[in-house]
Amino acid sequence: MAKRQGIPAPTITVPDPSTSKFAKLPQYAVGMGKEEPNSYLVCVPYFRARSAPIHGDKVHVRRTRTIDQRSVHEDTLRVVKVRGKKVRLECQQPAPKGYKGRIVTYPSDVRTEKVEIRGLVIGRLYACEVQDGPSLKDGG
Repeated sequence: MAKRQGIPAPTITVPDPSTSKFAKLPQYAVGMGKEEPNSYLVCVPYFRARSAPIHGDKVHVRRTRTIDQRSVHEDTLRVVKVRGKKVRLECQQPAPKGYKGRIVTYPSDVRTEKVEIRGLVIGRLYACEVQDGPSLKDGG
């Protein structure tokens, strides 16, 4: 196994926990996927931080659809848009080309779909790629 030398520390943009109003809530990270493989959103459980969706919140959304009697889910970063009693969750730009789920309603109005607002985004973590170090692929 190669030595880990000269590895820069990850960049973290998270509020100071001692001053954050979310300090006592559990936090979790969600990977941004292949678009930004070294980027993670730091979230707190949405309905422990808020009592109802608030316009402009950046949120982690899980959308579960039933396809051929199987449940398939996707996790996305979305922005809450509230107009009257209607809540829309808009895909954070840029949405992948040809993506049909740019806007979903909350709760979903599609019978075969469940939409959950799972987390409120409170920060972002940019992890550095590790050169010459162990990886999950090689068991290290």
